[in-house]
Amino acid sequence: MREGQVKLISKIFQEMLPLTGSDNFATWKRLITSYLKARQVWDVVSGDLQRPDCLFKAVRQRAIDVRLEVEIQAFERHREWSRREAEAYHTIFRYLSPNISMHVVGLETSRDLWNELEERYRRMELATFCELFAQLRETTGDSCASAREFVDRVRMLVHRLNAIAPGSIGDRAHIAMLLTQIGPEYILIVDGIQNDKDPVNSTTIGNRLANAETDGTEKGLSHATARGNGTICQYSPS
Repeated sequence: MREGQVKLISKIFQEMLPLTGSDNFATWKRLITSYLKARQVWDVVSGDLQRPDCLFKAVRQRAIDVRLEVEIQAFERHREWSRREAEAYHTIFRYLSPNISMHVVGLETSRDLWNELEERYRRMELATFCELFAQLRETTGDSCASAREFVDRVRMLVHRLNAIAPGSIGDRAHIAMLLTQIGPEYILIVDGIQNDKDPVNSTTIGNRLANAETDGTEKGLSHATARGNGTICQYSPS
């Protein structure tokens, strides 16, 4: 195996987590597929390399009429397929949570195992995504006990949504949710962030909101008057 493949396999191995359900199926599928391809056993899972049972049996039945070399070649093809199949099956099963592995333990081939997981959890992805997205929309500063709880909950929901559909909630959208759903008492901080010329990211903004003063001096009031870029902006909550 080439050095580049070894490094790739090592990197994927470090990032891989067991499949726990539809909420991490997309990420799990991407990583396990890359891992199986790097190990050169994906073709038995995808079905591109079929089990050469029929050819092997046919060769054995006609062993008297064909050269021994043909029979040996058939045997080698069958043995190579079996090796790849065993590694693929073991790898997939190894990265299933105990609860999921209990439901698929009776499946005999890596392809059957893969198809069952795909059918079971891909079907649930949209419903799970919609449920998490609804929770994200309903998460506000008022619905949480503290700014830190609000920031952490938004971050957790964004992470879970992106695990189902990678890139579906970008950093800019994450920032917009933090700034628009934190609550009117944070208007001065929100206004300052929006007018800040320095590059920002969701982590920095989340920490700034979570660490804000709670005495009303820095956060402002519900009907605060904020000054930004030389313009007076009157805020009135809807």
